[in-house]
Amino acid sequence: MDGDDVGEIESVEGSRANVRPTSSLSESVRQRLGWTGGNDDVYELENSEVGEFTDDAVMLKD
Repeated sequence: MDGDDVGEIESVEGSRANVRPTSSLSESVRQRLGWTGGNDDVYELENSEVGEFTDDAVMLKD
């Protein structure tokens, strides 16, 4: 996922961000993030999964 766009943050609630995945996100990346099962439009991204963030991007931990 090095530098790949996995989605867009829709909102932030506490230590979680609600992310809308990009349509081209592979199934293997979805599985790694736990974004499988069902046809959810938005998935939670826990703060513990974030390596760092800037004004323009959130980088996930390896």
